Amino acid sequence: PQRIGKWREAQGLSPSPSGPGPLRDLPDWSFSDGRPSPPWRGQERRISESRELMCRALTLSRSLEAAKRRRSSQYKPVWTGEKAPPPPEAPPTPGHTLSPNKKS
Repeated sequence: PQRIGKWREAQGLSPSPSGPGPLRDLPDWSFSDGRPSPPWRGQERRISESRELMCRALTLSRSLEAAKRRRSSQYKPVWTGEKAPPPPEAPPTPGHTLSPNKKS
């Protein structure tokens, strides 16, 4: 069984024949007029599971986007139309007597 799994991986297939792939996911037959065969129970279950997962991902994505919008609108800067005050001056460092604007 181990060697078969390694061979399948080397061929680009899943290690188990029951894993995802054309043998599992595609129908075995179709009608002569081209209509597909009815889905199997396993196919219906996988389709249902993937739809549920898609709906959950979509719901979580939408709630995350809504939370981002709420947070960004909550913390927008308020513009009063006045000029902003200058930044505060840094206190002089000990032992430093020269001003940054003066040359010695």
